[in-house]
Amino acid sequence: MLKKLIQDGYKQFFFDLDGTIWNCYDHLGFSIWCKQMISPFKYDKLNSEIVDDVNSYCVLQPNVEKVLQYLNEQDVEIGICTSSKNMNFEYSIEQPCLQLLNAFDLKKYFNIFHIEYKTADKSKILSKYEKCVLFDDRLNIINDCKKTNNICPIYRFDFDDWKEIL
Repeated sequence: MLKKLIQDGYKQFFFDLDGTIWNCYDHLGFSIWCKQMISPFKYDKLNSEIVDDVNSYCVLQPNVEKVLQYLNEQDVEIGICTSSKNMNFEYSIEQPCLQLLNAFDLKKYFNIFHIEYKTADKSKILSKYEKCVLFDDRLNIINDCKKTNNICPIYRFDFDDWKEIL
């Protein structure tokens, strides 16, 4: 799938975070947003997860890093387009989502960052790009992006494992 998209001229590939490339949970196992995690973060090698100060944890979805590695080897840009911005942090470096990307050593793959509040319109944000792809886990966002001429939205639950799109 990715090879075909690149052959079709898509030059930017954007990823949502929560529910798309990772899943975050509180200490009881209930789903939370990454912006609810509290630093400092530590990497738990045994479980391959990032654990925060109150034992909430974040787990990468299987093989997402392989997809990022593949795209990094191509002549494309890789970006974040997420509504994971925490209003309590003025500076972007303090945003929990960026700290988690660093903790997983994934930030190196991304060169475009759209980290917005939950009311952001992703189809409007991405409208400035000539031809881009958005991976997202929310159908309303996928449907909004389908109304545009430049965004190829891909619903995260159309495949079980990220390796399926390689």
